[in-house]
Amino acid sequence: MADGLATVSDVICKTVSGVQDRVHAFSRWVQSRPEKVIVAFGHSSFWCEFLGGRTRLKNCELHTHFV
Repeated sequence: MADGLATVSDVICKTVSGVQDRVHAFSRWVQSRPEKVIVAFGHSSFWCEFLGGRTRLKNCELHTHFV
């Protein structure tokens, strides 16, 4: 990034790192909540990371996850 422009790999790394940071923050928040049921909406890349890369959700797909 010597010329001040980000490369594709710079953007991907920052995006992946940002998603991972948001997933960790969301996980901590969910675990701190007293509610037994939480409904959350988000993009498939977020949920793929949240689910450990095991599942890629389709558009409007419902998924149940127990923590």
